[in-house]
Amino acid sequence: MGKTNDKVLDKDEFYKQIQKNLDESEDAMKIVNEIELDQFMPKQRTSQNGVIPHQLHQKELDEIIENQKQYYPFLAEPNPNEKRKPHAQFKLDELIAFKIPYYVGPLITKEEQQAQSGAKFAWMKRKQDGVITPWNFDEKVDRMASANEFIRRMTTKDTYLLGEDVLPDESLIYQKFKVLNELNNVKVNDKKLTVSDKQDIFNDLFKKQKTVSVSKLQKYFVTEKHYLTEPTIKGLSDTKKFSNSLSTYIDFEKIFGNEILADQNKQNDLEKIIEWSTIFEDRKIFEDKLHEIEWLTEKQIKAIRRYRGWGRLSKKLLVDLRNNEGKSILDELWRTNDNFMQIQAREEFAKSIVEANQKLMNLGGAASVQNTVESTLEDAYTSPQNKKAIRQVIKVVEDIVKAVGYAPEKITIEFTRGADKNPRRTQNRQKQIMEVYKTAAKEIVDATLKGQLENEEKLTDKLYLYFTQLGKDIYSGETINIDQLNNYDIDHILPQAFIKDDSLDNRVLTSRDLNNGKSDSVPVKQFGANMKSFWMRLQAHGLISKRKLNNLMTDPDSIGKYTMQGFVRRQLVETSQVIKLTANILGAIYGGKY
Repeated sequence: MGKTNDKVLDKDEFYKQIQKNLDESEDAMKIVNEIELDQFMPKQRTSQNGVIPHQLHQKELDEIIENQKQYYPFLAEPNPNEKRKPHAQFKLDELIAFKIPYYVGPLITKEEQQAQSGAKFAWMKRKQDGVITPWNFDEKVDRMASANEFIRRMTTKDTYLLGEDVLPDESLIYQKFKVLNELNNVKVNDKKLTVSDKQDIFNDLFKKQKTVSVSKLQKYFVTEKHYLTEPTIKGLSDTKKFSNSLSTYIDFEKIFGNEILADQNKQNDLEKIIEWSTIFEDRKIFEDKLHEIEWLTEKQIKAIRRYRGWGRLSKKLLVDLRNNEGKSILDELWRTNDNFMQIQAREEFAKSIVEANQKLMNLGGAASVQNTVESTLEDAYTSPQNKKAIRQVIKVVEDIVKAVGYAPEKITIEFTRGADKNPRRTQNRQKQIMEVYKTAAKEIVDATLKGQLENEEKLTDKLYLYFTQLGKDIYSGETINIDQLNNYDIDHILPQAFIKDDSLDNRVLTSRDLNNGKSDSVPVKQFGANMKSFWMRLQAHGLISKRKLNNLMTDPDSIGKYTMQGFVRRQLVETSQVIKLTANILGAIYGGKY
């Protein structure tokens, strides 16, 4: 933009310097007008160019080829990839049109990368060896296998059984687990549900309705269980309805019918369908994968919806581990009224978990244990700081063992807890926002926004930010089309270069061009003049936290001080999942109690 005293100026400072030196002439007034329109001396190379569709560049390239091919015939060489010709007719077009899919990542396999540099963050899977080009990409790269690896590397592992992949959140097995676990915490007239009543409710209500409310359950006890009056229902996180459902079972019943759902030989296929749906965001790849299941019809394939999210427990933990009677944790949830925490703590299951983890550790020597610990931590869904802390804990215990000469019989882990004086079950996002809409924010929320929120059962991060921003772009105030959320980015308020904070208090929803233009700057300098009042209004009505408002209002000059004060507090209290991971690793190594 320009320099003064060897300092590079940003656009705003450059404009200020220009305006200081302008007179009242006609040319000066033209410059002032262009500055106000943000059109004076724009840089040709800028991050804003990222929002220009590649089709415009491709069209320009095609016109150049058409004009020059009579002089340079090689420019018009047709695209050798027949499938891509409708999108890129010339071979050169692929240099602009072709994009490496995000789910493929670096064009090197994990094994090749480890052999060359010792790193192992790549995940691409090959079909064939050889150089990869835009024209032979699908011959060399296995898209589906790479996509599977991409999602798997980002999903959390079971913290009870080390190294085990968790189930999809909408898996038939996992939804059954969640519903049974919730039912086993319910009290009717201050007494726990009987096993018989629990099973009847599961079959009569949950298998038929995606939403089971407290009032429906109360009426069920009157009509089906012959209660004289509607009983009191306690033990739910939401006082009005159950938080979990058998929505996938109900979907599949409509698509496949009861016969297929009851067929034990097809259960693995049904779980694969849900897993693939959760993994593959690309509908075409998903449908190609479904064709591997021979009994599926085209009508059934088209009817299967997109499933989202991952659970926190593995199939092995819920279904494969067995007690002395040959029953799994899921079986015990069905035939008793104990909840998951009570069942997994039983001696036979606790012992099976430790033995499975010990087997994974392969206690054949110190080196193999260390390698397995590193592999487990590599897959763990937690921050680098937490992984470092776990490594330090393990090393401390190892030093103590060396000093005393024998392994511990029992290890006690002490950790901090949050200062919540009124502990309660976590409410779901939709309910939280709806509560704010009806109370603190009722004066500024319109009926359209409420209606949109009521139609969303589960809120992704983008939807959550959309509703907490009243459906508006946080930096421009323009209305966002909820059907075009894919065109909007989630931006870090305070850039990652300053603070490694991925919490929702440091993330907002904004248009792609504003996000690109912001780069590593902070919003208060670029948008504060016009948007401060809107941000303050969101906070005043309970839609964003005070911390989020502080982030939006923070000036670069104070970031250092903010970081120093906030870093220590930010992750003082970690989730119990990290504590459980530490305990299970130590339990697997030493085989004792913890």
